[in-house]
Amino acid sequence: MTTDLKIEPIVKQLTVPRDARAAFDYFTADIDKWWPKRSHSLGGDETKSITMETKVGGRLFETNQDGTETIWGKVVEFEPGKVLNFTWHIGRPEEQSTNVKVTFDDAADGTSTVTLTHYNWDALGDEGPKAREGYNNGWVIVFGERFATYAKSGKAFDD
Repeated sequence: MTTDLKIEPIVKQLTVPRDARAAFDYFTADIDKWWPKRSHSLGGDETKSITMETKVGGRLFETNQDGTETIWGKVVEFEPGKVLNFTWHIGRPEEQSTNVKVTFDDAADGTSTVTLTHYNWDALGDEGPKAREGYNNGWVIVFGERFATYAKSGKAFDD
């Protein structure tokens, strides 16, 4: 039986040595260059690419070596250099979507603060707390390590 949970969002923040517009482009258009495909996709070693269609209504999806596409979510807010918000239902029905909102704020020194907020865990019902815990750890690797490293170096990972 589902309870009224009201699960707290996950919030991760980092500073990158790029202005907000560049950081936004690195996160969106370059997602395939930094996303850890082997460890953080449904296809694992079979995952060929991760794509975000850079517009409201655009899909976020993985493509496997055989050309099969699996939808992870859909872009619901897209303001280059400012904010990105997308639904997230990887491996779940679309009705069980959580949301990931990423904001980009310029600093006076030419860096930017990037804040990722993953919320709407209640959409998963009783599974929400466990899913939140798993993603809280996952975003440390995906956002805190992989995106942060790519945003600093501009060098793509080979997986």
